[in-house]
Amino acid sequence: MDTDLFIKTRILTMKKKTIIMSNYDSLKNLYYAGGGAVQTHRLGKALRNEYNVMVICGAYPGSQDETIDGVRYRYIGFKHAGPLAGQLLFSLLLPLYALKERYDLWIENFVPPHSTNLFQYLQKSQSLAYLRFQMLKISPKSIIYHFM
Repeated sequence: MDTDLFIKTRILTMKKKTIIMSNYDSLKNLYYAGGGAVQTHRLGKALRNEYNVMVICGAYPGSQDETIDGVRYRYIGFKHAGPLAGQLLFSLLLPLYALKERYDLWIENFVPPHSTNLFQYLQKSQSLAYLRFQMLKISPKSIIYHFM
């Protein structure tokens, strides 16, 4: 009986499209655990019933891949790099994950002062930029968007 339930669950999960969100910060990040991580998690929770949702975030001491409220978290980078080197390493590794992972939509969370270089050229599917204007202290009207 448990095997039948497992198979049915697996089939339902396989039919869902996959959304990946990237954000260096995460809910349990020892260095930050800020509002961006909370916003990313809330969005993941809102999407989890209709999509397979995974958040790729930066590794920190004690981090390990996990599922929180139905949202999968994958931690990349070196756990003991510290917050600044960790962000840099995360930014360098993220394009490789864009090539490796299977997804239908990638939501990239831009993190000041930098974001992932060349990400838009390496992606296999659609992507969406997720900006938090209150952190940038600029008006959304002052940004010019260029879509490729």
